[in-house]
Formats: sequence, structure tokens, C-alpha cells
Amino acid sequence: MNELTELKLGRCSFTALPDAIGGLEKLQLLAISDCKRLTALPESLGNLCALQTLCLGDLESFHELPPSIGALGALKTLELVRCPRLEVLPDELGGLFVLETLAVIHCRRLMGIPSSIGDLVYLKRLSLKGCSEVSPYVAFHDAIDMLAECRLEVINLSFCKVA
Repeated sequence: MNELTELKLGRCSFTALPDAIGGLEKLQLLAISDCKRLTALPESLGNLCALQTLCLGDLESFHELPPSIGALGALKTLELVRCPRLEVLPDELGGLFVLETLAVIHCRRLMGIPSSIGDLVYLKRLSLKGCSEVSPYVAFHDAIDMLAECRLEVINLSFCKVA
């Protein structure tokens, strides 16, 4: 399995991924969807030095990204879609220096974005669509202030909290 470059997991019943996933040194894409019981990713995720795309979707119990996510030096795309228990993004996101796309979509409990997002100088697309606890006014101003040095082309704050 040392040559594995893509891993897609769907409709699984596990609550956690094994720590051994961190040993997949050539993994470039990790997509996990519709795993209702998965609560978090292992700290060994940070060992995936070739990972370019991480997509997590329809994870009803998922509530946090590990701090080691900041060690994913090749990550260009991070998508979190319909993770209703996710409330915060870790400050370590600022360590994803080549990240181009950050899409957090329909994560109803997400409260905002960490200030470390300002370190993402290659970020081109930021979407907080449908994150109903994020005030679009605050999110927009925060994004503009924090991302002043970035190469942002698209900001999507559709269906965020109006108040």
C-alpha cells in the first residue's frame, strides 16, 4: 500500500481512522463521505506529506480537525461539506502555506475562521457557504483583513447568518 495515491471512503461505519493512515506517504487525495459515526481524524494525518486534496463530506458526527493538519505542506484543497458538528477550524490551518481552496459548506455550527488564515498567501477561493452561525458581515471583514496579502479571487458567504 506504499504506492497508494488516492483513498476514497464512503458509507463506512467506523468511528475513527487507524493511525496507520499516516504511513501512506504517497497519498495525494483523501476523500471521506457519508461516514455517519466518524468523529475526528487521527493526529497521524499530519504525516501525509504528499496530500494535495482533503475532502470530507456528510459526516454527521465529525467535530474537529487535528492540529497536525497544519503539517500538510502540499495541501492545495480542503473541503468540509455538511459536517454539522464542526464548530471551529484549528489555528494550525495557517500552516497550509500552499492551500488554494478552503471550502467549508453547510457546516451549520461553524462559528468563524481562525486569524491564522491570513498566513495562506496562495489562497484563491474561500467559501463559507451555508455556515449559518457565521455572520457574513464579520466573516467578510475578517477575511478581508486577514487575507490582505493573499491572492483571493473568490469569496462565497452565501446563506450565512444575517444578524
